[in-house]
Amino acid sequence: MERADGGIEGGGYRLEPDDGSGATTVVVTGDDPQAVLVAGLRGVLALAVGKVPVGEGSNAELAAPVEAQGADLAETFGGLADALLAQVDVLGVGLEAVRIDGLLETDDGGYSAWGYAVGRERGGPLPRAVELAGPASVTVDERGRIELRCPFRPL
Repeated sequence: MERADGGIEGGGYRLEPDDGSGATTVVVTGDDPQAVLVAGLRGVLALAVGKVPVGEGSNAELAAPVEAQGADLAETFGGLADALLAQVDVLGVGLEAVRIDGLLETDDGGYSAWGYAVGRERGGPLPRAVELAGPASVTVDERGRIELRCPFRPL
């Protein structure tokens, strides 16, 4: 759920530049898996298109599906991030938002997630194309707050 200040109810992201390598880590904290995935994908979209995603995209004129399955939350996020970056490659900077429409926990403790990257028009070329630079990692603190970290590098 969207907060009045533009944040995501239960989760948020920040982009941490690495030490001169050109890589950036998307760092997400959240209260539940879905909030973490949404916040993380918004961070990936901001990194990829060079602007902060706006809202849920309710006024969107185009929608591009993103989906992934994984053995855990980190692997599921990595799959969703790859799917989102593939859509950004096709639609460029016209994508403005990302949403998760469904998240199911599988019998073996993994996840299946799906949603859309949305925008109002096809955009121009990307200011800086990025790709995953390694696997995502997830930690949970003693209060149950989830932190997800995922590195990205320029192409």
